Amino acid sequence: APLYLAFAGGDLAMIHDTSMSNLREAHWRITYNLAYDVYRDERYAWLINHFETSREPRKRPGLPIFLQQHRGSCDFVRLRTVEYPAVKMDYGRDAQFAQTGIHAGRCSLFPVHGTAVLRSKRGPGATILWGPHSAGHQDPAALHVDLHTGSGRITAGVIVASYGESLHLDWCRTTIAHNTVTVDEQAMVPYDRPTESPWECDHWRDTITDGTLELLMAERGHKIVRASNSAVYPGVRLDRTLIVTDDYILDTFRTISDEVHTYDYAMHLSGALAQPGT
Repeated sequence: APLYLAFAGGDLAMIHDTSMSNLREAHWRITYNLAYDVYRDERYAWLINHFETSREPRKRPGLPIFLQQHRGSCDFVRLRTVEYPAVKMDYGRDAQFAQTGIHAGRCSLFPVHGTAVLRSKRGPGATILWGPHSAGHQDPAALHVDLHTGSGRITAGVIVASYGESLHLDWCRTTIAHNTVTVDEQAMVPYDRPTESPWECDHWRDTITDGTLELLMAERGHKIVRASNSAVYPGVRLDRTLIVTDDYILDTFRTISDEVHTYDYAMHLSGALAQPGT
């Protein structure tokens, strides 16, 4: 499943409180070596080779990256394979993954996780999250998106502070910290009220904030996903549509309500700001 959550090159959408921006940063690496020994699936071989592109310091020079982790000096006895074929992850091949995941037309659907990843053939890609928010590790950010150019993710991730720091509640758990719409300068349920707990979840308030997948099309020339949510802001319907082609991404966000509200659309991008006149 993690393979199909990634963009080209292994980049990941920075949803919820994840601090892993690329598959190469996975700390359970040796799991895939064992999986390759059992299934001989080339997708695992690609990921194992991709791990070697990590720039993290190596405490044991000369050993592969998957033997650099905790107890790595002992894990070699569990492996039967030393060399892995040089292959690429083929997102053009349709597949099923995990128990409910579907990959077709370069797009991946996680119906339980409430996420879809759209990939074009030549570059641009996007991830959209519509829910659910069921535990403290998940941020209140319905219809959050991450964007990819084909060479790298251009949206910035939320700075993850430890759970004991005030920044975790003051920033990470706010909706404005994510790439979606904030209503009346308030975070989405369940962080719309003052709290000292980083573990607020839907069930504490008996309010389920799951969104709805309205449309997913994976055509040859363009990919379309539409999702909505009417549960995170009372009286407000959020409705977002993404169109991904080989040349561009079109993002259309509609907010629908009977009353007047203040709407803030945030998009956090990675990069440097040019000084005026330079």
